[in-house]
Amino acid sequence: MFRDKDNRHVVSIRDFLKEDLFDFLGTTGVIKTKQGTYKETLTGKKMARLFYSDSTRTYETFGEAMRRLGGEASLGFRNIQGTSVKKGESLKSTIHMYERYGADVIVMRHPKDGSAKYATDVAKKAWIINGGDGNNEHPTQNLMDIYTIQEKQCRLDDLTILFFGDLRYGRTTRLVYPMSLFEGNKFIFLSHPVVSMPNYIKDFLKENGTQFEEFSDPKMFPELINNCNIAYGSRNQEERWAIEGTTEGDEIRREVRNCVVLTKGIINRAEPKDNFIVMHPLPKDGKYPCITDDVEETPYCWYEQQAENGVYARMGILYSQFGVEW
Repeated sequence: MFRDKDNRHVVSIRDFLKEDLFDFLGTTGVIKTKQGTYKETLTGKKMARLFYSDSTRTYETFGEAMRRLGGEASLGFRNIQGTSVKKGESLKSTIHMYERYGADVIVMRHPKDGSAKYATDVAKKAWIINGGDGNNEHPTQNLMDIYTIQEKQCRLDDLTILFFGDLRYGRTTRLVYPMSLFEGNKFIFLSHPVVSMPNYIKDFLKENGTQFEEFSDPKMFPELINNCNIAYGSRNQEERWAIEGTTEGDEIRREVRNCVVLTKGIINRAEPKDNFIVMHPLPKDGKYPCITDDVEETPYCWYEQQAENGVYARMGILYSQFGVEW
């Protein structure tokens, strides 16, 4: 998967070519079916997880992936409370310290856009994996999503994917980048205008000749579901919303929160395709969800399988990153 032996950082999903994705899918598929075969392949390797922003699943799945491959994942922190970061230590110094502690790979989540790329510039020895940098990207989430889609749909082309919810600040919508590499794929965007898909992504799709449609009326939900293979929800990223706490801002928040919500009733009114699935990166917002809990009572809910695949996908990434030969 990593053709450049001197650069095995994972910073952007846009760095992956179609052949890279096929390599990743093959590696991950074999690891999932034959886990025991690879339980000692990264013995002696150490991971540091530097999480400047909160996360549960990304933090835990990377640690579990490293342990299942025989490596260590004891270095790092899951939040900055009580760390030298709170005392003013720079990102550069923190990376250098964990390299001194023996980290071979650093998984980093940071609130600042571009922080992962900066980390690759200052790292001297360790490979950097972007576990989410601000509003920018979360490439390993995209990779596990691709694996989940291929596993369920048995293909990555001629698919229609409906993205709904907070498309402006939800990083998982960057899935359009790799999926646009495959022939015949089409995207549908359904969101409140305040959190619609960013223009730079739509411009990218136009330049690449990828079909997409955009809607803001939630009454379109059943009809849109009829025409798609996958409905992918993105939770309200309120911590990133640039809306001041004014009366007008509060009104906008209420409107956006409740605009596009997928329910079991909506699915029942629709006529989903046989291979239709609902995806979500998790966690769901319990107070203002974009997918209600009763969707889990349908046969279309697929986000638990998607979350489970996070371990296998990250095992595939780590296995490939260290250049272990088959």
